[in-house]
Amino acid sequence: GGFTVSAWVRWTDSSTSFANLFWLGGAGTGGGSNRYLYMTPRGPGSSYAVGLKPTNTASEARAQDSNGALPTGKWTHVAVVVNPANNTTTLFRDGVAVAGTNSSATGAALFQTGAAQTGQIGRSQFTDPFFGGDIDDFRIYGSALNAGLVAELADATAPSLTTALDPDAPDGQNGWYVGAVSAKAVAADGQTGIARLEYRTSSSGEWTVYESPVRVPDGTTEYD
Repeated sequence: GGFTVSAWVRWTDSSTSFANLFWLGGAGTGGGSNRYLYMTPRGPGSSYAVGLKPTNTASEARAQDSNGALPTGKWTHVAVVVNPANNTTTLFRDGVAVAGTNSSATGAALFQTGAAQTGQIGRSQFTDPFFGGDIDDFRIYGSALNAGLVAELADATAPSLTTALDPDAPDGQNGWYVGAVSAKAVAADGQTGIARLEYRTSSSGEWTVYESPVRVPDGTTEYD
């Protein structure tokens, strides 16, 4: 079936071209497999790109980002989805599809049984420059992830949480509430949404799923 490769990268050596973020596949033509997949921060057309050679005799197919090369000195999420079900290879930058090509290969075809293989991070099988920079959270998935799942991998923004009391101001003297008080909370995540919101009090210590405003008991209570 298909597969997905993703990572967080910070490129620092903008003087190089065709430095490989990774190389997967054959270990050359000398009796080995000449099938491969690579990614480069700046390659053909001075663009962030992937190259795929799905068979020993096929030409290399490339997907090139029209936005140009990856930025230097900045963490960027990169991913490529190879999907033989619809014969596509799609390149992503920060969770957004930026380029594609009508070529693909299954993992089994790319990594031929019995053929010389290589899997390298930060360099290629050829004499291209080494990648200059940092690579983190490198992952290979054994399926072609959809665009929504790739966007989740690239989501680096923390959810927001807003809390308030109802009533919003004390109705008694010296900052004390006399009437009933409820605590309200609203969480938001513009990228992937909120699965659930939980809270606990200083007295119970047990996490509880928040579903509606919580009645605050008399006395002093701390919430997490």
